[in-house]
Amino acid sequence: MGKFLVIGLIGVLLGIAIEDIKYRSVRWWLFALIGFGFIGVEYTRFSIVDTGLNIGFVSVQVLLLFTYFSIKEKRVVNITTNYLGMGDIVFWLAACFLFSLPNYIVFFISSLMFAALVYGIMKLSNMHKQTTIPLAGLQSIVVGMMLLLNLISKDWSFRDSAWIEKLVIV
Repeated sequence: MGKFLVIGLIGVLLGIAIEDIKYRSVRWWLFALIGFGFIGVEYTRFSIVDTGLNIGFVSVQVLLLFTYFSIKEKRVVNITTNYLGMGDIVFWLAACFLFSLPNYIVFFISSLMFAALVYGIMKLSNMHKQTTIPLAGLQSIVVGMMLLLNLISKDWSFRDSAWIEKLVIV
């Protein structure tokens, strides 16, 4: 893994966070850039199978959200209109290239909890006047912290899920 690639990706992820928090919009090519960058981070361990499983996981999440809101509103709902930004979904898809499925699920859940916590703090402190959550931006901060951890620790990998197995078995 090239240190310059990781540092560059952290910079792009920070840019995504700033754009999403400030404007609630992210330039589409930034998502493509991080997607290719994520492939490069662990190119020796890249797995099309992991990527496919992650895309399947994202598809199930989007389908569940679509179904939930369509049932709730008693009509077919386009979830990207009021509930979830298209950039959030594209960010999730870009992140599919980085992780094994167990690590992706841990990232997904922990980054959603981080986003909810940060957004709650922003709302309570009146720092944030908008009603939408900058989800892709806040999740990009989580990935950036994980990339930094990966840069510092030579033993940690986005594809190795043995640490999860140790937690579950204990």
